Amino acid sequence: MKLFQLTLFLLVNAFLALASSESVDVESSSNETAVEEPSTIDFDVGYNILEHLDTDLSRGVEFSMQEVATFNYSFTNNEKVNVSVVGVAGSVISTPDGYQVANITEQPIGPVPIGVNETANFQAGVQLILPEGNFYMLPVLNVMKDGEPLRVGIRPLLITVNPPPLSFFNPSFLSVQILLGLLIAGATYAFITFDKSETKRKPAKNAKPVAVDQSWLPDTYKKPEKP
Repeated sequence: MKLFQLTLFLLVNAFLALASSESVDVESSSNETAVEEPSTIDFDVGYNILEHLDTDLSRGVEFSMQEVATFNYSFTNNEKVNVSVVGVAGSVISTPDGYQVANITEQPIGPVPIGVNETANFQAGVQLILPEGNFYMLPVLNVMKDGEPLRVGIRPLLITVNPPPLSFFNPSFLSVQILLGLLIAGATYAFITFDKSETKRKPAKNAKPVAVDQSWLPDTYKKPEKP
């Protein structure tokens, strides 16, 4: 019995010692993780829209459906190594519900090499195949740094998509023009016809009486001649 109690006591102590060592390991591991500095990137990226150079982008930009928005980027590299911009992509978010409604098709750029403390400019167009409404565009630049790819998100752009302007050759607009032309033609024809009929009914001014030959009439129907 004493041997069993001694054995149980040793097993419990061993378990507690093992648990204590594991907790120390976890704590030391978490401390090591806490002191690691997060990796950061130091880029200064801005842009304007070539189709709306006079527009304050902070207030949003209006576009028509199917219109192309050309982003003119300015990229400053504040890192200690050279980088290259190799592409642009992104997404479109509806507002105010915040759902992703479309992706900005990824397209290659350059590559555009940018040295330390240097600035480069490049452009990328985005065709707005979107329904009518308000959206946020979130451009993302694909950058290579030390041989590793980075995705650099930049400030979003509020856009308003309006219906496209009605073209003169649009079928619906042409039908309206044809209908309007027929109405004008019908009204003109009716006016001209009415004017001609009124002209025929007017008596001739200063008309002279015409003598009628009464020789063939019976005497009873002849008008007596004035003395």
